[in-house]
Formats: sequence, C-alpha cells, structure tokens
Amino acid sequence: MSIRSIRRQATYPGAYVGTANAAPIYVDSDDSKLKIIPAGSGSTEVALHDSSSVGLTTLNIGAVNGSTVSAVERGDGMIHQTVLTLTATPLTLADATVGAGVKIYDFPVGMITVLSASGSVAETTTSAIATTLNSGVTYNWGVGTTTQASGTLATTEQNIINTTNGTSSTTINVAAAASASTQTVAPLAYNGKSTAIDAFFNVGIATATDIDADATTTWTGTVTITWLLNDNV
Repeated sequence: MSIRSIRRQATYPGAYVGTANAAPIYVDSDDSKLKIIPAGSGSTEVALHDSSSVGLTTLNIGAVNGSTVSAVERGDGMIHQTVLTLTATPLTLADATVGAGVKIYDFPVGMITVLSASGSVAETTTSAIATTLNSGVTYNWGVGTTTQASGTLATTEQNIINTTNGTSSTTINVAAAASASTQTVAPLAYNGKSTAIDAFFNVGIATATDIDADATTTWTGTVTITWLLNDNV
C-alpha cells in the first residue's frame, strides 16, 4: 500500500474527536509529517524527522578552511562522515607549477583512518581564457594530505580522493561540466597525533602548454570523506 493510499484510508481507533471515524491519521508524503485531522477545521501536525539533521555530531570534528567551504558532520565521535561543500572556492592555477592546491579541511589531532571518499566538482575560469588557462583543456583534480606540486597529481597529492580528469571552461565565468572521483585504494591510516592531518583540494594541468599564464578559477561541488578517529594510541 502506498503512502498516499494510507493517507486516504487510515484511521486511528480511539482518537476520534466528535463523530467516529472523523479523525484520520496519515503520513503526508509531501512534507514528511504525521497529520491528525480532528473534527472541524484545522489539523495537528507532528514532524516525523528532518533527514538533514539525522546523525549530526559536534564531537571530535575537524575544521573547514576558508569562507567558501562548509561542512556537515555526522557520526558518533569516533566514526565520522564529513561532507564538504565548495561554493565558488577560488584557486589561482600558477603557470610555474602548472596548478595549485588549497586546504579545505583540518582533521582533529589523532590517528585518522580514511575509510572511503568521493567528490564531484565543476571548474569555472574567471580570467581571460585565451591567455591564461586555455579553452576546454584537461585538468587533473584530487584530494590529498599535501598540497599540489606538479601538473600530474600523485602520491600524497591525491591519497584521499584519487586524481581524475576534468575539462576546463570554454567561456569565461561559465562553469564547465562536473567531474567526479572516488577513493579507489584500501582504507589508509595517517598519523596526526602531533600535527593534525590536512585535506587539500588539488588541481594540476598535465600539459604545460595548456596554461599560458596564471589563471584565476573557482570550484563548486562536494567532497565526502568517511573517516575513523583513534586518539588513544
């Protein structure tokens, strides 16, 4: 039976107000509320739950870096899932290093095991395309525990989310298509007992001739990291 069928048919014996069967009770699938309609006008509404608040935690969480990055933290203080939202996060891709990186998250102090991770981002070139980052060229992006140092991301530049390709803007200030990637290695442990582990969003331009001068870009999307904290070792 569908939720809407329940809404039409279900009644709650013993909860009638006034004439029997005048107090239907149902789940309204439009706004996820339990509704009781007593005799006469008006209704009583009881929210079942707000899925956006399920499992939220403030225990042993990390910290975002920058005003364009926000985080939703879920877990129990030991097992966490951090969803980072990048909203036009600025990144200047340097011609000299054919890319750039920016810290987006600072894990709490302790042993951090990344259980899984995934992300999807879209690039927007905000500088002159013909003379900085060329139109529709291939970039590499990933998330790692160190910042970008080369055009082809490797090792700790992409050890949280593995490097994958995307295509840059073809029109200035117009976002290109989103590019998605995941962690494809087994869970990895990082020793952040003395110095907290950071997560860097990194971008590299593998073909150096695709960038003619420093390019200003923004990045919008999400990065989801599921991780375990052990601060007792």
